[in-house]
Amino acid sequence: MSTSDRPRGSRARAPKGYDVRRYPSFAVTVDVVILSIHLDQLSVLLVRRSGDPYAGHWALPGGFKRPDETLDQAAQRELVEETGMHAPDHLRQLGAYGDPGRDPRTNVVSIAYLAVVRD
Repeated sequence: MSTSDRPRGSRARAPKGYDVRRYPSFAVTVDVVILSIHLDQLSVLLVRRSGDPYAGHWALPGGFKRPDETLDQAAQRELVEETGMHAPDHLRQLGAYGDPGRDPRTNVVSIAYLAVVRD
């Protein structure tokens, strides 16, 4: 049964004997790449990190996905929280990145989103 065959909001049950603790845990984050074209000049929107790790460094807007939201919802929420900017209609997934050593807090898989806006 695919997820599209189940009633919306229902959850499949894990198989008998399945133990999630047998598998390594990781966090899921979203990062939003907003490119802007103004007078034929390409720019990227960055935010200054307010907390550790890497406080004070420039970063893409983004953060941790909440359990009750989709990846798209997380990307839109993080963009508003960190920039006040609402996501363009054409915000699309760009790629997934999961180098196990890239975040000192935990193993993180980050889903990057991309949008191009014109001034």
